[in-house]
Amino acid sequence: MTIGGVVIEEGRHIRTVRGIGYRLLQAIALVLPPSLYVLYIEHYAVNVLVGDDWAVEVPTVHFGLHGGRDFFWLLWRQYNEHRMVAPRFLFVVLGDLTSLNTKSIMLFSAAMFIATYLMLIVLVRRYCDHWLGPIGLLLLGAVWFSLSDYESALLSTQLAWYLVLFFLMACMLALSRRRLSWWVLVVAGVIAILGSYSSLQGLILWPLGLIYLYRRRSELPRTRLTMALWIVLACATTAFYFWDYNFTQAQGPSSFSTVIHDPLGSLKFFFVVVGNVVPSDAPSAYGWHVFVGVLVTLGAIAVLVVSVGEVRRDGLGALVPLPAALAAFGLIFDVLTTIGRAEIGETGALAPRYTMPTLLVLIGMTVYLFARASALRLSRGWRSAALAAATVLLSALLVAQVAISTGWGLQGGSVTRASREEAVVTLERLPELPKAEAEREVVANIYPSLAALEPLLAIARQDHDSGAR
Repeated sequence: MTIGGVVIEEGRHIRTVRGIGYRLLQAIALVLPPSLYVLYIEHYAVNVLVGDDWAVEVPTVHFGLHGGRDFFWLLWRQYNEHRMVAPRFLFVVLGDLTSLNTKSIMLFSAAMFIATYLMLIVLVRRYCDHWLGPIGLLLLGAVWFSLSDYESALLSTQLAWYLVLFFLMACMLALSRRRLSWWVLVVAGVIAILGSYSSLQGLILWPLGLIYLYRRRSELPRTRLTMALWIVLACATTAFYFWDYNFTQAQGPSSFSTVIHDPLGSLKFFFVVVGNVVPSDAPSAYGWHVFVGVLVTLGAIAVLVVSVGEVRRDGLGALVPLPAALAAFGLIFDVLTTIGRAEIGETGALAPRYTMPTLLVLIGMTVYLFARASALRLSRGWRSAALAAATVLLSALLVAQVAISTGWGLQGGSVTRASREEAVVTLERLPELPKAEAEREVVANIYPSLAALEPLLAIARQDHDSGAR
């Protein structure tokens, strides 16, 4: 049967008659968002060390260059609540190759982000059983590369979170192969371990992997043994993560106390974090953020619930429960953010970097509805009406998100570049500045205090780190 140029085969497999022009539009839609993202970083990024760059990258690269037994301890050393073994190793490699050029590291993160996006497109293909059209690709790319998270794009230390997303997609890609052999499961386990030692949020890969294994339990080499081994490996990785862990150093304990003693305030913090995916830093916008946060959270929970029977009901997701995995990852990530940062209050919840996991939630919801959109016109009933209403509501949210985030990101990028350029000037003039002025300029644009910066600056200049001028 053919409807509007769409050929329906066996009731659900949908293929569109495509010509060269259609393929060209697909290619443009695929390439345009990541290209604009790279141009954004190229334009607004500045090669200068700021904030966490000093505490993480400078000592890591120093010990990496000069060797010694302390280097391996430094790779393992806790930073806040994170074990950053994989990111620290990459900082050493990139620091040596680029003289710790932070702009080059940001572009490397962007390259990883693009590779992660391409894996997402393949996963969407496996979920939907067809490639997305130009409009779907363009919308998905616009959300994935949203400038609501311009802070991560313009901060080299955020390589750690980009790594977690990379390992997330790689693990899901491995577990979505048509045949799950033992070597595939081993590769997925190794990827999950690497993700776990990139950042605390990397531990989320284990429950997501278990969702995949449970979905495909009839195809596993030995079902019970395989799932048991995955759980044992997850527990061992988590236990090792917290070996010699300093809970007082992590930012979580005091925030965890806040969550316990002020659950309603912490819940509001959570909804503000989620709702800031449509960004605004105006205090009067807190109510809007809570509203959007509640809306997105309910949508994500709905996707998790309806995804349970999607294989039986819709014939989708047999290889890859992608929407459920993305929604679960984003929500758990936001919960961990709330536990770790609730004490900083609602203003802190508006940090642009915290929007990254919620973007994955939006993408999970979008993929779920995209996969069923073509079938809506062929069926009737309350379920089709509900899906149609959800599609309209989500489309409006995505259009608002992309439009508002673009203006927000351009403004934030301009402010960030100006601040980083001031940091360059301050570092160059630091020896000649009066103490009070130097302290003021350092705190404003470079690091929390001049006294803490000085030993790190000496190390960076000894190693000729370009970001230290």
